[in-house]
Amino acid sequence: MVKEKITGIITSKEYRESSDNYKLKIITSDKQEFFFYSQQRRHRETIKEITVNEKYLFTVFKGKKYWFLENWEKVGETSQETPEWLSKRKQELLEFNLNNLQEQTEIKKSEQLEKKISYLSNQVIKTIRESNTEEEVFLEYLDQFTNLLLIKHLSIKDKQECQLTEKEKKEREILDKIVVNWFYKTSHR
Repeated sequence: MVKEKITGIITSKEYRESSDNYKLKIITSDKQEFFFYSQQRRHRETIKEITVNEKYLFTVFKGKKYWFLENWEKVGETSQETPEWLSKRKQELLEFNLNNLQEQTEIKKSEQLEKKISYLSNQVIKTIRESNTEEEVFLEYLDQFTNLLLIKHLSIKDKQECQLTEKEKKEREILDKIVVNWFYKTSHR
């Protein structure tokens, strides 16, 4: 008599009236199909507990021609024995997923840093442009205005009052006030 332990999922369970047995078909994790018969007298009530699409560990023995069920045990998720190739494959998948997550995290961090750098760079450029533009324009106009005032002041400075036109007289008054104000403000700082 040959005994064997087979772990598999029941694909069908049917009652045979002619032999007063149940015929069980199972498929193993390596896709092998088996069928065997229960010993009805021995398993009369307990065989009803076996359900289709559940995983069991069966102990079977070979009679003259067919395999017969000796006993069974439901395989739970915690006590499930995984073949070596399956556990190795699971480990490989876990390592691959971990490496992939690490790469994605590094990529995400670098993208965030690039975004921050780009944002700060744009802010600095914007600030520089705004401040330089305003300052440069102001300084350029101030420089031009100062040169114009100096030219005007030099052009009317040496003229006598009687030689000045009405316009030049008004310009001289304004220039004198500007020079006095400028002198006053710079001397009191």
